[in-house]
Amino acid sequence: GKLIEVAITKVQKLKEDEYSDPPVPEHVAKIIENNMRILKVMDIKYKLNNGVFGDPSKVGDPWKKKIDEYFKDDINGRNMAIIESLNPHYKKHNNLITKEGSNVDKGYAWKEQ
Repeated sequence: GKLIEVAITKVQKLKEDEYSDPPVPEHVAKIIENNMRILKVMDIKYKLNNGVFGDPSKVGDPWKKKIDEYFKDDINGRNMAIIESLNPHYKKHNNLITKEGSNVDKGYAWKEQ
């Protein structure tokens, strides 16, 4: 949460500094763009995981609006955000799909029939 917001602010400041003295080398622009994309994806993922957008099974508009805000012109970033946000390693998302079986330390084990 807070760490990611600080990192986004720092990368934004770095971007402003780099772009204030053109020309910006292409590789530097790509590094800044990629790092900002990754940080924004992480921001959405962890806010979703921490319940900032409400119940994960009823996500709806706040989550979609944040993705649209961050990635309106970046289809790759948008796709990354959606995929990472729906990562099944998040325990609340796992509960959306009911499984018959006994819970074990690392995942689920199916009961023998």
